[in-house]
Formats: sequence, structure tokens, C-alpha cells
Amino acid sequence: MSGIIDTVGSKSGIVGSDVYPAGHVVSSDYGFYTGADIGKWDSLFTEASTQLRVTITPTSPNKILLVCQGGLSHAGTDSLILYSSWGIVGGSMNLASSTQGLEASNRNTKVSHSMAILVIPSAYGSAITYTPTYSTISGTCYFTEGSANQNITSYALEIKQ
Repeated sequence: MSGIIDTVGSKSGIVGSDVYPAGHVVSSDYGFYTGADIGKWDSLFTEASTQLRVTITPTSPNKILLVCQGGLSHAGTDSLILYSSWGIVGGSMNLASSTQGLEASNRNTKVSHSMAILVIPSAYGSAITYTPTYSTISGTCYFTEGSANQNITSYALEIKQ
């Protein structure tokens, strides 16, 4: 599509620059993990897998929608807690406003990830790499656990403002 769309599909005559309406996805990236268990015992948020990294070079004033779905997180026994979130490679590893991240699982439950957050980029015009992260309380927990081929997908969508 070239030109500016004015009303019901008519063009204004400006050719060579695309103008998108608010809410339009202007760029995207995805990551995919299928493999063995990912587990640790660490109270600090750390990257789940480099295969789930997504990179966006945002344009001002757009925002980024980050989504992670799939796998089977497992907190182990009743006293263990697993927190999941999104982080920036080389920056903050928990973008949630809560120290408990965006998701929590405990009491020996296995649940599929379904977490999303809309973020304002820390900078515009330079690539930012985001990654799903997790931390644990009281023992080894798993970002994904159960058997091989635990499919997890991550997405980054730059949303026009």
C-alpha cells in the first residue's frame, strides 16, 4: 500500500509513504521453543530460553505488545512458587509492576503460559530484544516441564499509536 488513505479507500496523491491507523501492527517478531524441561532454583528473574527472544526496532510513539503462550509451567511441591514475566536482554528482567511478575503458579500445579504485557519502549529507533523470564521461591521450578516437545511461542507486536 502506498499513499495516504483519506476516506473509504481514496488516496490523497502522496505516493511512497505509508500511513497506518492507530492499532495497526507495524512490525513483529516471534520466537519458538520446543525441547526439554527448563528449570532452576533462583529468586532472580532470568531468561527462560534464548530461542524465545523477540526483537523490535520501535518507532515513536508506538508501543509493544509482548505475548508468551504454551508449555507447562510446574512449581513442584506445595511450598514452591514460580513467577513468570517479560524482560529486556541487557536490561530489566521483570517488566511487570509486581515483584511477582505477570504469572504465578504454585502448589504442584501444571499450567500453560498465557501472559501478555503492553510496554512503552525504553528507546526508539534502536533494536530492543525482549525475552520471557522466570524466578522461583523455595526450590527448583520449571518454566516448562513434563516431557520433550513442550511448545512455547513468544510474540512481539509493534502497535501504531
